Formats: sequence, C-alpha cells, structure tokens
Amino acid sequence: MPHQLRVSLILICALLTTVSPPWAQQVDEAEEPAAETKVGAVQQINIFEASQIELLDLDALQREVTARFGGVPTRMTLDECIQIALGSNQDILVSVFDPMAAESDIKAARGEFDPVLSANFNYFDSAQSTSSQTLAFSGLTSTENAFTNTGLSLSGRLHWGTQYNLSLSADRTIGTFSGFEEEFSAALSLTLTQPLLRGAGRKVTMVNIRSSENSKRISESQVMLTVLNTTGDVIKSYWDLVGAIRNLDVRQESLDNASRLHDISVRRNRIGTAAVIDVVQAQGGIASRQADFITALAAIGNAQDFLKRAMGLMEEEHFSTVSIIPIDRPADVELVLDEKASIQKALANRPEITSAMLTIDNAELERMRARNNLLPQLDIDGSYSTGGRARHVNDTFLGLRKGQNETYSFGIIASIPIGNRAARHTHQRAMTSKEQAAQSLAQVKQQSEIQVRSSVRDVLLNRNLVKANLQATRLQEVNVRAEERKLEIGASTSQDVLDIQELLTTAQVAELQARVELEKARIDLKVAEGVLLEELGIEFEFPEGGHPLTFLESLRPGWDKRIPRKDYRVYPSYK
Repeated sequence: MPHQLRVSLILICALLTTVSPPWAQQVDEAEEPAAETKVGAVQQINIFEASQIELLDLDALQREVTARFGGVPTRMTLDECIQIALGSNQDILVSVFDPMAAESDIKAARGEFDPVLSANFNYFDSAQSTSSQTLAFSGLTSTENAFTNTGLSLSGRLHWGTQYNLSLSADRTIGTFSGFEEEFSAALSLTLTQPLLRGAGRKVTMVNIRSSENSKRISESQVMLTVLNTTGDVIKSYWDLVGAIRNLDVRQESLDNASRLHDISVRRNRIGTAAVIDVVQAQGGIASRQADFITALAAIGNAQDFLKRAMGLMEEEHFSTVSIIPIDRPADVELVLDEKASIQKALANRPEITSAMLTIDNAELERMRARNNLLPQLDIDGSYSTGGRARHVNDTFLGLRKGQNETYSFGIIASIPIGNRAARHTHQRAMTSKEQAAQSLAQVKQQSEIQVRSSVRDVLLNRNLVKANLQATRLQEVNVRAEERKLEIGASTSQDVLDIQELLTTAQVAELQARVELEKARIDLKVAEGVLLEELGIEFEFPEGGHPLTFLESLRPGWDKRIPRKDYRVYPSYK
C-alpha cells in the first residue's frame, strides 16, 4: 500500500472517531454512557494533539548529518578533479610500472649483443721422473718445468648472427729443457663464425628486441586505457555529485511546498473553512518530505566518496575527509550523433585495438623465429692467429707484430636434427598463437562497435527523456498552482494538494536524473570512441624507470636497497 494512501486512511479513521453517531444525539444527556463520552473526548483531544506535534528542526538535523560525512568544504572544478586523479589515482599509479618494466626488458634484450671480456691466469709447476728412453737419450733422470699462462679475450655476437672471439695470450716457460732460462711466447687470434641458415640475419636475431618494444607499447596502451576509463569515471562521478546536490534542492523545494500548504491549512482552520484533519495531513506531508530531504542529504556524502575514490584523494595514508563542492555545471550542448563515424573513431583510437594489433605482431615474430629454427645448421668459420717466441718479453711482442708465427683456418659446420620435433611443435604453437591473436583482434573490434552503438542509444534515450520529463515538470507545476488555488477557495483538500505536489517532485527528480544520465551517456560515448583525452586536451609522458646499477654498484651487496624511491606519478598537461 502506498505511503500516502496508508496515512490518509489512518487520518480518516481518526476523523470518523471524532464525530458523534446520530443515535447518540437522541439519547438523553443524563442517560448517555460516560465511557462513550470519554472515548469521544479522548479521540477529539488526540486529533488536536496531532495537529500540535512539533516537527523536526531541519537545520539542526542537516548539521548533524553533515558533520558525520562532511569535512572542510572545498570548491573544485572538473579540470581540477581530473588533474588530481591523473596524479593520484591508484589504478593509474599501479599501471605505469608496466611500461617501465617493459623498458627494462628492451634493454635486457639488447644486452644479448653486449661483448664479453674474459681473462685467465694459470700457473703450472711439475717435477717428474723421465722414461727409460729419455734417460738413454739425454741421461736425465728427472725433469722440472714451470709454466705460466695469461689470457685476455673479447667475444660476442653481432646483429647478423656473427659470433666473434678476439683473444690475446702470453706464456712463460722455464724448465729442464730450456736450461732453466725463461722463454716467452704470445699469440693474437681472431675467430669468426657466420650462420648461413639457422640463426642468420637481423630479422631473427632482433626478435627479442622487437618483441620487447611491442610489449612496451602494449603496456603503454593499457595505461592509456586505464587513464581513459579513470577520466571517464571522474567526470561521471562529478556529474553524479552535481545531480545529488540538485536533488537536494528539489527535495528542499518539495519541503517548502509542503510547508506552504501547512500554513494555508492553518489559516483556513482558524477562520473555520478547513478542518483540523487538513492541518494534520499537511503536517504529515512535511514529515514525509523531511525524510526524503535527509535521504538526499546522505546521498551527497555517498557521491562525494565515489568521486574522491576515482580521484584517489588522500590525506597522507588515509581517505580524504574534505567535502567537495562542484563548481561546473553540464553544458547544454547538442551532440551530433553519427554512429558510423563513431565506430570508425573507436577502431582508430581504442587502446585495446592497438594492444591486439601489437599482440599479432609479436605472434608473427615468434612464428618467424620458430620457422627459422626448422632450418638445418650451416655455419662457416675462419680464424687468423699471429704469434711470437723469444727469450725476452719485448722480443716476443715484436715477433707478434711482425707475424713471426701465423696460422689461418677455414671450415664449415653443418648439422641436421633427426626428427626435429621440438622445433616443429614450437612452430605449430606459434601458428596457433598468431591465429588466436587475430581472433582476439576481431573480438575487440566487435566489442568496441557494440559499446559505441550502446552509447549512442543511451544518448538518444536520455535526450528524449530529458525533453519528456521537462514537459511533465512544467505541467505538474501548473497542476500544483491550480490545486493550491482550489484549496484556498475550499474546492480541494490538503491530501489532494499533497498528492499533486508529490507528482511534481517525482517529475522533477526524473528530469534531473535524465539530465545527469545524459551527461554520463555523452562521456561513455567519448570513452567508447577513445577520443575523450584528446577532446579534453590532456597530454602526459610516461615516467622514466631510473637507471640500472653501475658495474661497481652491482658488486656491492645491498646497494640496491639504498637507492632512494622515485616519484612515479603521472602529471598531465593541457593543450
């Protein structure tokens, strides 16, 4: 049963109990039952007491409710809220670490071509008995030898797949056969190995780098998607707060209308043109609208919390308690709708589509590498070595420079894996991943198109609802004035006026909700098109992840724990 009807029935029953039945008037006053007289008197007193019930102090109640959820009033524009969100929203702050990690992956992939410097030092000392043949030939019963070897080499791989090794070695020998005199030798050599089939060419050797670069762009697209959705959420939450405040104004206006009706009923009761029940009904209308006002007041606090959550508004480590007062109001601008053009914008600007296309590129890179691994190994290698030997170190390196001892070599290395199951199944998996990535792109495009179509329908729906509810509001305003005029001349009742006022409030709330939903539908359409940030003129750069540890720092345990923490916030700029 509706609330107004239930209140009306209760009041009518109470009014009926105040009227004496006709047969009671025919009974002699002396013979009237005292109990009935008392009951009638009690009911009459209750009606008058009901008309004297003190209504709530709305100002005090508003202060109490506000004190529970409200903080320091802070006036904010929509742009200010967006700026704070881009620098403080936790979803954005978390997502910006992915591009930084991907940047490290790129540098790590490039590290595959870093040269490796190696050094070695060996010392060998021996004393051994000679064999019978050596004893018979040289007369030596034992030999002693001391051997020292020092080496330095530089090796690595080039982008064409070429492997190189440049080495320099120096030996010192002293022993029985040299008359225990020092003898030095040195050698400088260069070895090159070039793949001709498997592992040959920049396209194959650069796969990890290109894949890491694509992964970074994918992570940047994910950040852009997070920023896009967060910005849309901030704007919609901002308009929700504006709508909640406007709803409070509507409820206040409804309360004022009920209060004016109460004043009219009191005046008419005093001059005898209205019954006490009219006053009570007007007071009931005030009480009901006070409850609606309190609910609308609490809704403002909830809307503020949603906005602050989207903004990431914090005070140190705690949720902010400031009371946001929005300054901006929705601009009444007619949005030209073109569904086909909006779909084309979405296909060109949505971050998910960019990510899906980059995923296909990565899948193609993996397929190409897997296809190359199916080839047999066929490498050519060659080496050149020059060396010197002498009793003195200087003469040894002089002979090295002159090419005293030169060596050339050339060779071919070939291998064919029997079966090659690992490479064949890896290639099959790469083909499957590429097909899956292609299907994912088609799925994302379909979802983007559906989102655009749904957003366009929402804009059209709420635009028509605004017009329809605006007409309903205007008509109900006329009905309220007409019904109040009828009440003044005694052609209507307080309950009729309350019902018409409630219809006006319902129409006003519906119009307000339609306006807010229209603004939110417009934002959803811009988000679906992927052009919201561009239209707002928002630009920002991804923060740098800092520099890696130096070689000396990497040798010191615990050095990375002493690196100061960086600020990875995203600070936007406006065109």
